[in-house]
Amino acid sequence: MIMAVLEHARDGKIPYTDKSDPDDIKEYFGISKGSFKRALGNLMKQRKIEQKDGYTYLK
Repeated sequence: MIMAVLEHARDGKIPYTDKSDPDDIKEYFGISKGSFKRALGNLMKQRKIEQKDGYTYLK
């Protein structure tokens, strides 16, 4: 789901990271912050995304 959002983002970035507010994550993605962080961690381990300056970027 995160990859789909990033792939459709105009500039390949989203304003959500593992530091984002849990309510914002729940509202936008419909999942818990814990699930979001696990998904981000998995994608970072696969070197598909990176986080910097408050954004998550598609590599």
